[in-house]
Amino acid sequence: MEQKIHFVQDRSLFYADWYERDIRSATDVMDDDGNPLNYNQLCTKHSFNPLKSDFIKLHKALPQQFVFLTKNIMAHQTIEPQHPSLPLQG
Repeated sequence: MEQKIHFVQDRSLFYADWYERDIRSATDVMDDDGNPLNYNQLCTKHSFNPLKSDFIKLHKALPQQFVFLTKNIMAHQTIEPQHPSLPLQG
């Protein structure tokens, strides 16, 4: 099953190296106030330097309505993304 970072309006992106760094939801690329991180903030927060072109694509994929809604939610409550656990068989 392919894991993706999902956005509204049928847009989704998946970067394996981002996923490995635990960047799995839109809130992982936002600050505590719901503002999208700039490139340097993202690099500092997650201790890696992704391709700048991937970063730009991600920012373009974030609809303004989503950013506005997320900012309002984050201003009033702490968001803890819930990731499903994957059973290991072997």
